[in-house]
Amino acid sequence: MNPFDHFVKEQLSIKHYLRYTDDFIFVHENPVQLVSQLPAIRSWLRDEFLLELHPKKIVLRKASQGIDFLGYVTFPFHRVLRTNTKRRMFKRIRINDEAADSRLQSYLGLLKHCNGYDLDRHIRELRAILCPMDRHLNLHDMVAVADFMESVIDFLPEKDRKPYQQLIDAVRKGEKVSRERLAESAKNIGAVTWASRRALDHFLSTVGAELEWEKLVEEARPATSLLLKRLRRSAGTSTLEETLKSTDAQYAIGPEQEIEISMLRDEVRYHLWESHREALTPMIEENVVEIEAIKKRLKRLRTQADAASSAATRDRLLDTLSRFEDRLYFGGEAMAIESLDAEVSFDAEDAQGQRGDE
Repeated sequence: MNPFDHFVKEQLSIKHYLRYTDDFIFVHENPVQLVSQLPAIRSWLRDEFLLELHPKKIVLRKASQGIDFLGYVTFPFHRVLRTNTKRRMFKRIRINDEAADSRLQSYLGLLKHCNGYDLDRHIRELRAILCPMDRHLNLHDMVAVADFMESVIDFLPEKDRKPYQQLIDAVRKGEKVSRERLAESAKNIGAVTWASRRALDHFLSTVGAELEWEKLVEEARPATSLLLKRLRRSAGTSTLEETLKSTDAQYAIGPEQEIEISMLRDEVRYHLWESHREALTPMIEENVVEIEAIKKRLKRLRTQADAASSAATRDRLLDTLSRFEDRLYFGGEAMAIESLDAEVSFDAEDAQGQRGDE
């Protein structure tokens, strides 16, 4: 884009101009002067780079109203985080996975470049209080539970979504919702959608990996798309997942691009689910048999735990089963019944041993 910079400064003679990759802004005291430059800019970009200006991303604003640029809204004397970015930040900071810590650091880095002290303090508190490190989802955080339900509801048939959507809407509106009812609904939707989510994850880790890559690179902004291609080439990776986990990606992908990629990835996954759902049916049916067997085993183990000889043993076993359900329903993990039996047996024996020592 360097030739474009010269064109703007030398031929259009625009004094106040700022560009980052494919995003740029002009500042002028006369709005008519700004609008009059658009035909020349469109023509130059089309002739030199075969590019078109996005019709929905040309915005004319007063400086006092704030300029939305690179994830921030910049005013004459201060800068704040874009509202949509802030909303996504608080939604994703509740997700407890292996990328949680790096995601937190990315957001904190984003806040260093604006008036974000209060936000910085708030998200640190959220991360410390609302996201226990051994859980995918904190069932006491009603907003996080609603976020989870919303993230998987598209895996349900249209006819089965209404009761879950009503609960999600109630939480969003701040209406009174029973925490126990919401937690139980989250477990239900997690269990019902598990087979489909596992089938899609398997598809995306095998034959669908290249489709995910191609679709995301196609939908991303040109600068983000180019960066991903370079990272894939330098890291020698073959899938989007591997590329994003590479060492180079940890340093090269900025907070704003991370949010963009995360949002696009959700959209791409949904698109691939819609277009390949029928082909995934046999795998989904196999997964349904598997999850039903696991649920029956969990029910029997809960009955056994409730009948434990001591309260300490019962509580420990129920906690083990709760952690297993968290990984299964909310983390979407594939887990063998044998591993559950082994873990429960170990906890039961260990608890009994501790009672003996006393």
